[in-house]
Amino acid sequence: DKFNKTTGFADSSVTLLHPPSGTMTFTSKAIEIAERELPHKGAKEMMIKEHILKNFYAFEVMMAPYTIGHLRMMIKLEEMGYVMKEDERFKLCLTNALAITQPKVTQFYSPAGRTMLKEAKASNKVKNETNVLAILGNPPYSVSSKNNDAFILKIMEDYKKINGEPLKEKQTNAIQDDYVKFIRFAQHKIDQNGEGVIGFITNHSFIDNVTFRAMRHSLMESFNEIYVFDLHGNADENEVCSDGSKDENVFNIKRGVSISFFIKRKEVEGTKIYHSDLWGTQKHKYEHLINNTFESTRWTELSPNSPNYFFTPQNEEYRNQYELGWKATDIFPLNGSGITTARDKLTIQNTKDEMWNVVQDFSSLPEEEARVKYNLGKDARDWKVKLAQKGLKETGPNEDRITKILYRPFDKRYTYYIEKSKSFLKTPAPRIMSHMMKENLGLGMNRLTKNNIKHPFISNEIIDLHLLGSDAYLFPLYIHGKDDSVNINNNFIKLLFLHYSTEPNPEQILYYIYGVLYSEIYRKKYFNFLKIDFPRIPFTSSQDTFLKMSSLGEQIANLHLMKSGSLDKIISAFPVSGNDIIEKVKREGNVVYINETQHFNGIEDEVWEYEIGGYQVLDKWLKSHKGRELNLGDIEHFSKVVTALSKTIDIQIEIDELYPEIEKSIIEYDEDKINPGWFSERKRKNSGETLDTK
Repeated sequence: DKFNKTTGFADSSVTLLHPPSGTMTFTSKAIEIAERELPHKGAKEMMIKEHILKNFYAFEVMMAPYTIGHLRMMIKLEEMGYVMKEDERFKLCLTNALAITQPKVTQFYSPAGRTMLKEAKASNKVKNETNVLAILGNPPYSVSSKNNDAFILKIMEDYKKINGEPLKEKQTNAIQDDYVKFIRFAQHKIDQNGEGVIGFITNHSFIDNVTFRAMRHSLMESFNEIYVFDLHGNADENEVCSDGSKDENVFNIKRGVSISFFIKRKEVEGTKIYHSDLWGTQKHKYEHLINNTFESTRWTELSPNSPNYFFTPQNEEYRNQYELGWKATDIFPLNGSGITTARDKLTIQNTKDEMWNVVQDFSSLPEEEARVKYNLGKDARDWKVKLAQKGLKETGPNEDRITKILYRPFDKRYTYYIEKSKSFLKTPAPRIMSHMMKENLGLGMNRLTKNNIKHPFISNEIIDLHLLGSDAYLFPLYIHGKDDSVNINNNFIKLLFLHYSTEPNPEQILYYIYGVLYSEIYRKKYFNFLKIDFPRIPFTSSQDTFLKMSSLGEQIANLHLMKSGSLDKIISAFPVSGNDIIEKVKREGNVVYINETQHFNGIEDEVWEYEIGGYQVLDKWLKSHKGRELNLGDIEHFSKVVTALSKTIDIQIEIDELYPEIEKSIIEYDEDKINPGWFSERKRKNSGETLDTK
């Protein structure tokens, strides 16, 4: 319709590319459609010979699906009444779509070598010269992409900057996903042609994840129309329907998916973005997709704008008020993601002794024996058994390197900390975690979330990347080094001092932020903004309100740090003797069983259901220790967690009673006011005023 090709795939001027093709499912369907759309049924043989075999292309890098694909095409065409001659073949090339390289043919120049050279030349011609109108497929989803050819890396640079300005992203793994590279490759081909359409089904993260904002901006610059049909089903983000019922994936995978159409037409100005979505069971989604068409789908036109260019509808209510708050990343300049282990069962242990025993044993075993004993599976790109053992040997092993790690909320464990990446730990994040090796506090926060707004969690230890479900960032309060300093923008502290009679100390600021982030009023009111980036914190100009909120935040922080003074009355008991092993967790009334006879009592509904970081805290703690024999310390700890959650809920009520006072007197966010030159300029204009620059 968009290109005046009234006979669709049967039109002799239509060129089709399917990368990567797998076993040619999409191409086979396209040929069926071409046969159906052909107006002159007597010309079917001619269409196959002069159009399909000439203008339909496919790329596949794996030998098995490549072979099956050729066989499938031969059978498909024979079913249509066309038998290929010996000198005819379908233009399915054995090649990596994301690379432009010449294969190294052996000195013997074997028949296989000649075939490979011929395939490479044919595919490179399509990649570099052939104009393609339609590109379709279901490219692979893989964050651990190994497609790093110079060609794709060069054109991927466009997804890392907006209007020539590089993005200041610390975590760029998501942009390196294979499906993103295939979208970029397809975009490159359509731009090369000057017009065309892409139809892909992919991971849906790119449509509303902040990290992909430059990608969305680039797509808007290339295409005149973009249609995104979000099929949801993201198990990693616990997506559910609006009524709370189950939402399932159209595939049996955890990542949500979407169908996207990108349309570019010559001599057409501007870009229009459309969105639709589908929720429900897998069966419901299949029925909807079968019984509807592109035309019958209800599309909502969007107006993506700076800085994020979201391809999803945005609720703009309260945006202006929310943006009065101060960015967490402006307040705490030093921040970064938690530790990635790659192999939790090996690198994270419940006790110091268990960790030390694992370190000594694992480092002394032959490589393959260690792999089998600890069930480590195949090496990952950035974590290998050999390198993990090497790291341990290079550092001793040294028992002093065993350190506590906040693994999940209220769940401290132990790891062996080496600063070097791709060693015992995949990513030890020393830029951040080195500051937690001395006395310190840090806020663990998520940047992104889909379905629920996740609480922050305070830590006085290093943290795991999955502390809060998805990627957790840590914002340390102090920077330890040659000269210890505070990790709060100094001009921000001075700005608060302008409004208060005394300069607040760093802990007061951190506790104030913690209190605000535990306000249910704040979290619900700004839900649509909190789920897409780090939070903005509204700071009150009233010192009295600031101190009250800081005090409430400190009380919750002390509970979460399990400080003994805050847990004076334990509300849950463990009254029955037994084997103390967590076998099966079930709840009956206010009692939670860990096996057939033993249980914890006094656990109210709201305490049992309380979530932090997408985890139902008590249920998560018990199930993650399944099979473990609880000791007295474990029993006391779990009982204290019950108490801490109960008291947190009570304090949140007080926070919500105070929170409206903050919004009556917000110190408006102004990026200029925390830049180095602002205070000196202000002092120059107001020469009679003296500022404490301590």
